[in-house]
Amino acid sequence: KAKRWNKNKKKNWRKKIDITDIEQGLEKKRLELRTGGLVKDKSDHELYFVEKKPVKRDDSTVHGRTKYKYRRLKVDQLLVPQPEDVKPANNRNAAKIRRRSARQDLIAKLHRKKAKLPGVCKRVECSLDIWNQDSKEIVGNVFQKNEIMEHTENVTGAAQVKRPTHLNKKLGLANEVNAVEPAHPGASYNPSLEHHQDLLLQEHNRESAKISVAEKIERAVATDMTQIATEESKEKELMEGLFDEGEGGMDEDKEEVVLANPPVNTDDRKTMQVRKREAREKEELKKKKSEWANKLKEHEIFRAKTFLSEIKEKEKNIELKKERRKLKKKMPVLSGIKYVEPDQDVQLSSELKGSLRQLKPEGNLIFDRYKSLQKRCIIEAREKFKPPRRKYKVKFQEKRSFREIEL
Repeated sequence: KAKRWNKNKKKNWRKKIDITDIEQGLEKKRLELRTGGLVKDKSDHELYFVEKKPVKRDDSTVHGRTKYKYRRLKVDQLLVPQPEDVKPANNRNAAKIRRRSARQDLIAKLHRKKAKLPGVCKRVECSLDIWNQDSKEIVGNVFQKNEIMEHTENVTGAAQVKRPTHLNKKLGLANEVNAVEPAHPGASYNPSLEHHQDLLLQEHNRESAKISVAEKIERAVATDMTQIATEESKEKELMEGLFDEGEGGMDEDKEEVVLANPPVNTDDRKTMQVRKREAREKEELKKKKSEWANKLKEHEIFRAKTFLSEIKEKEKNIELKKERRKLKKKMPVLSGIKYVEPDQDVQLSSELKGSLRQLKPEGNLIFDRYKSLQKRCIIEAREKFKPPRRKYKVKFQEKRSFREIEL
């Protein structure tokens, strides 16, 4: 509920009540008084005037005479629209006007002069032979119809639907990925040593990354059996401090409590000589540290090359990270599963064959095309559906009503 206050008290008038409208009105009135008196007290001829001269938009000379084009006032445009903008009340008249305007546009297009293109002849000879060709071939050449279009027209009786333009636009990373990517040169049947070793290195790095990920998961899941509490350790923990052994010699075996700041005797106090020596040693150690720090700074001048190389490496790493981020941004997310690059078909150096006759084909063409479609973002990345396993077996039981039926 809104808070209520007393309106009969003067202190609540300004604090509680909003008087901005009144203040604005008073300010407006003061401004009018300053600029020539109140508007409500002035007569019509003082506020308004009739404009007798026509408003010039642009001048054009016709046979030495100036021709004026009159512009309509904004008020007239709002109140009385142009005759072209007025739509007819009858639909029949609207159709007539539409047909007339279409006819006029067509006539204007026909009478319009064609722009002369450089290097184009005026006469264009047609190489279409009407007499020695079939009518279907002529229609196909004129209207550029292919077999699919003809088939759809014959079967469905309608022309082929045009492919939408938005389907030609590729999403993100799909612009940079080709439909058919050439394989690594090391995957050929007779590769060079460098290319083959490079391919093997790539696969080795990929496999090592997979192993490291698996090991990381194992380390996270693994538990130390020594740290797990057993029943004996729990009992021992519960029994601590209940029974003290050797109750008779409690005072004798009792350990002395060592305080953090024990009291100092007069015999244990440091002499002035010892204090001065310790202070001197402290100062010397401080000087040595400062000298060593200065020496290190001076020697860092000779390490300029190493610093430059480190800076270059850092810059390279930053650029690589930027590229990875760009790739991540470019790759659109079509499903909840990420696209994973498939393993390459690799043969070890011992498995390589010298001739094509001994070569055995590896890989699957359909799988390769399927992964290519996923990479180009034409279809979403998927996984084979595995139905969830049942925790318990399904128990079947005969109903009593069914059991009672005797045949």
